[in-house]
Amino acid sequence: MKRATIRRFTILLLALALAGCCGPKPFKVPEVPGTEFTFLVASDTHYGQSMWDNNEAGNKANIDAMNTLPGTPYPAEVEAGNVAAPVGVLVAGDLTDTGELLNWYGYWLLHRHDGFRNDFGIGGGGRIKYPVFEAYGNHDITSGRTVVVNGIKERNRQRGGLRLSPEGLHSSWDWGGIHFVNLNLYPGGPGSANNSLAFLTDDLSRQVGNTHRPVILLHHYSFDPFSCEDRWWTDAEREAYYQAIKDYNVIAIFNGHNHEQQHLQWHGLDAFIAGKAADGNFLVVHVSADHMTIAGRTRQGWGEHWSKAIVR
Repeated sequence: MKRATIRRFTILLLALALAGCCGPKPFKVPEVPGTEFTFLVASDTHYGQSMWDNNEAGNKANIDAMNTLPGTPYPAEVEAGNVAAPVGVLVAGDLTDTGELLNWYGYWLLHRHDGFRNDFGIGGGGRIKYPVFEAYGNHDITSGRTVVVNGIKERNRQRGGLRLSPEGLHSSWDWGGIHFVNLNLYPGGPGSANNSLAFLTDDLSRQVGNTHRPVILLHHYSFDPFSCEDRWWTDAEREAYYQAIKDYNVIAIFNGHNHEQQHLQWHGLDAFIAGKAADGNFLVVHVSADHMTIAGRTRQGWGEHWSKAIVR
């Protein structure tokens, strides 16, 4: 066996032994009585982007900011009082930088490097205190790698209360009378989208129907010019997506991909990009019976904020 192969094999064994090979502990998706609740949205953690710190320092600092946020006053213009403890965190893709096992599980080389799974436990078991619901992005499937996709499927099996697509990858659940759907990379067909559009169409028909219940969607690609390049998803795919959701009460779509906090409108629908988590960005979303506020957090504190009425 060649020396380089032996070295790689040794590193892999260390990674598995020291990161832990057992799956996450089961937990139940939190129930939300009433109509008022708070959740967070992050994206683009890119574990493994830097060979020196694995993006770890930035992500850990951002997680610490999320953990200590409850009780912080919102900006005066928001008029929502103080931030409540979130019921969960949505992570909109590019969890790792290259989709490799060591960036998902973490490893020990000269010192410990944590991967996405270490810091973002599914039910508060990692560094973050809150339940986590993650999507994969284009970086997570680099060169056809399946570590992250398979990892999400395994984590979904531990999440009691989710409605899952046939292969266990895409999911939906309900909080406070609002229907959430996680579509991972983007709503599309076979291939990198893993038939997420078919799941969305069936899920909305079965779970929402003609009730006019509010719907929130999560996927990695957004609607900014960069995200709309054909190498990511096409005009035809976006049109098929719109046709699937146009008759439903979609109140927000949360995305990542371009690393900038942003509010966009697409066919009159509101889309919000969380920004790059490793740079200290995330969104704080407060929902009430008839109103939703989306407030950006950065390393410097509060950033831009947006609000909209909710018709139930």
